[in-house]
Amino acid sequence: MTTFRNGGLNLTRRWEGTTVQDVGDWKDSKTIEIEMKLFYTSHMHRYDLCDVPLKFHVRAFIPTKGDVVSRKWIKKVKLPDGSIVFQKRYVHFPPFALADAHATVEIFRDYFEKNAIGAMLHVAQFSHPVVREHFEAAVEHLYSLPDGDVEKFFLQKFIKLWFCVRFTTGTDYLSGTEKLGCLPVPDADYPLGDRISVPRMITAQGDSIIVSRLLRPLTQELIPELEKIFRIGNPDNWFLLYVCTFILLSEISFSCQDRRRHAQENWLKQKYTLPEFVGELQFGTNIILCYWHYYRTMDPMDDGWDVFCKTIQPPTRPRAEIESAKGKGKKRVHLTHSQRALVTRHWRSMVETANMMDTPEYRECYEHPLYFVCQMYTKGWQIRDHYKRGPPDEPEDIA
Repeated sequence: MTTFRNGGLNLTRRWEGTTVQDVGDWKDSKTIEIEMKLFYTSHMHRYDLCDVPLKFHVRAFIPTKGDVVSRKWIKKVKLPDGSIVFQKRYVHFPPFALADAHATVEIFRDYFEKNAIGAMLHVAQFSHPVVREHFEAAVEHLYSLPDGDVEKFFLQKFIKLWFCVRFTTGTDYLSGTEKLGCLPVPDADYPLGDRISVPRMITAQGDSIIVSRLLRPLTQELIPELEKIFRIGNPDNWFLLYVCTFILLSEISFSCQDRRRHAQENWLKQKYTLPEFVGELQFGTNIILCYWHYYRTMDPMDDGWDVFCKTIQPPTRPRAEIESAKGKGKKRVHLTHSQRALVTRHWRSMVETANMMDTPEYRECYEHPLYFVCQMYTKGWQIRDHYKRGPPDEPEDIA
């Protein structure tokens, strides 16, 4: 199951994929500390991913053939006759790279460990209301669990995984006073506005660190754990599985939005950049939903919900492992009062949203924040079509 973009950004030919490597062709010995944040430039989202900047040192290098040192965008121009044309624009950046790529790995590890929860709460403020409530509920559930609890440990890693995935979307920019000699681009159509883009080699190296040193090992650890919790089927873990499934599905919609934004900013006619990756992401939603619909049974719209759903208190002592469902009723639901209120409040409207998304008008609205999420709530769910792009000479289509 795909949860993140696995390959590199093709911003250099010095290495393949997501290798963490120093550039080496240094211009001089001077290192400079910069501060970096991630900004969303889509018309649907314009905000920073996290309030806290990522700080590390960079160094000027001598570029060689294959090193990308510019950024592209499209400018809309109105001609004297009133017609509109779109012009391709470039801006060049000074060649800087990580001063020490391997030392920067530890800086990234520490940053993502300390700021994942704050980032989720920050992003929640700018998200669809239903998504916002579920992000906040995930954090509330995390804080309700005792330290050392196996479910708390899992959710901490899961939110860290979410933060790392988010950092592979959007656009990074220099957020501190150090701008590496760059000035704002004097163009109202420039996606970053008055923000200064991070030089491209730094972006390439940072992406390699996130994918190879954080995302890949986290995913390899967490996805099997999530599958195990589904198989055990303990009703005490119902909300954990519910909110993790919700977040995974909502993030796939967000990644689709970001790939579409990237295609538009880079002058591409196709709907998405990395179309194969988008197709793999969407195929993964069917796997996630298969697990979820195998696990869930009765829901708030069923007559027996009040008997089937038991209101509980969070555990007061840490649990060493996910407990067996034996003696608890494997297909029951155990929720706290606030969790039960959240689920009950949204279930009916999400069923209605799912019915709308299954009409011809909305069936390919993959970027809608609830397109995949709403499929959690339907009875008799069936596998949906997913996006697929044919060979270059064939039109885009769905599988």
